[in-house]
Amino acid sequence: MQAPSLHPYWYNPKLGLVAADNDVSRTPCEIGADTWIGANVTILPGCRRIGVGAVVGAGSVVTKDVDDFQIVVGNPARSIGSRLTADVQKELIAGKPWELPPAKYWAEISRLSARNGENAG
Repeated sequence: MQAPSLHPYWYNPKLGLVAADNDVSRTPCEIGADTWIGANVTILPGCRRIGVGAVVGAGSVVTKDVDDFQIVVGNPARSIGSRLTADVQKELIAGKPWELPPAKYWAEISRLSARNGENAG
C-alpha cells in the first residue's frame, strides 16, 4: 500500500521491471463446464474451483470453492441449494455431454431433462 503506483504492470517480473520475488501471488480458479456466472460477480483468490453445472448469482462475491451443481448467491456467496437430482448429476459428470457434438449433446440433454422431470433447454 506504500508504493506510489499499485498498477500490476509494475509487479510483473515477466516484463523485466521487478525481480521475481516482487511478483504478486496468483491463484488459478478452475471453472467447470456448463457453469453460469452472473453479471458483476467477484471471484476472490480463496476460490480455486467453481464446479460443473454450478450457478453463481449476479453480484455475488465468491470467497471459497463452489461444489458441482451448487447454487450460490450473496456477499459472501453462500449456498441456497443445488441443481438437478443426484442421479442426473452423476450421469452428467460421468458422461460429459458438453464434450459431444451438438446433435448428440442435445439428444443426451433431452434424455436427462426427461429423467429430471423438466423440458430440455
